[in-house]
Amino acid sequence: TVQPMDALAATVAERAIALAILAVPAEAAQGAADQAVACGIAGILNFAPFPLVVPPAVSVVGVDLSVQL
Repeated sequence: TVQPMDALAATVAERAIALAILAVPAEAAQGAADQAVACGIAGILNFAPFPLVVPPAVSVVGVDLSVQL
């Protein structure tokens, strides 16, 4: 289910979500990742064309569809 960002913290807590999938423009990627990490997300699948900086305890896997297809 797609949820608004202002519902992220409650949704993560209510559903015990550990993984986030980011598919946002590059300029929004770090902010979205920061919000996800602040909510307790432990892993991010990053489709944004932007290298994320996260704490060492958070796993990030970058996906570049131009290479994957």
